[in-house]
Amino acid sequence: HNFPLDLASVEAPSLNG
Repeated sequence: HNFPLDLASVEAPSLNG
């Protein structure tokens, strides 16, 4: 989790896709 973007993706994959 280097960047907040990655964290968001892992925390809420639904948002990403």
